Amino acid sequence: MYITGEIDQVGGGKLTAPEDAAIYLINFNGHAALVDAGSGRAQPRLMDNIRACGVDPDQIEYLVSVQRSAVSYQQKQGLSKYGR
Repeated sequence: MYITGEIDQVGGGKLTAPEDAAIYLINFNGHAALVDAGSGRAQPRLMDNIRACGVDPDQIEYLVSVQRSAVSYQQKQGLSKYGR
């Protein structure tokens, strides 16, 4: 979901799993960051949403986690299955 020229919501709600909070993709001057990564239950959908924004998931340089819990660990582990 387009927010600004550099920010898209790529997860949360109906975009990925219902238990996901909002997941944002920031793409600025060829650099990409993902803010949060969801619960890990809808990683294929998340990757598809990132690609739909014109960003290859391999371009993501930064993962910004806003949670300090076991969920954050699961998010990072979920992305590691996709080479991140």
